[in-house]
Amino acid sequence: SANFNAGIGTWTVDNSLTTGGNAGNRAAVNWTSRADGYTYSSNTFHSNDNTSFFLANSDAGTNVVTTNTILRSPAFSTVGNTGTSLTFYHNYRFNSGSEAGRVEVSTDNSTWTSAATYASTQGTVNGFVQATVDLSAYDGQPNVWIRFRYSATFDWWWALDNVNVQGNSS
Repeated sequence: SANFNAGIGTWTVDNSLTTGGNAGNRAAVNWTSRADGYTYSSNTFHSNDNTSFFLANSDAGTNVVTTNTILRSPAFSTVGNTGTSLTFYHNYRFNSGSEAGRVEVSTDNSTWTSAATYASTQGTVNGFVQATVDLSAYDGQPNVWIRFRYSATFDWWWALDNVNVQGNSS
């Protein structure tokens, strides 16, 4: 699990696929830890538990940046688990076009499979909503990674908090 209250922990951020603009524009869209009460463009964010959260903000890069940023978990094991699932709280603000927030899963940290795609607004800046993604197809795996990949061009944002993977012990 990750509540992001003390920063990123053992998770990693990959912004290498974001293109356009200058380094400052590209950095502005990256997954970044934000304190509860963070304000962007008259929107004040409060996660579900009013604590720090992670935000990828396509709007901050202006119209010259194509955002493709990834927040990736460390490897974890589902050996001995049944009914594994992922839960998290989020605010995904959809704008238009082909932008999307994707939850992807891998067992080798190289090949990724889409487990959920968000292409409509989810929650609000002061009302993150809980999402649940079934990961039972990955039960019994010694190494599993999840990642949140946000792809957009001068759209809005995806904010995440309180990520948890759980399963029933067999």
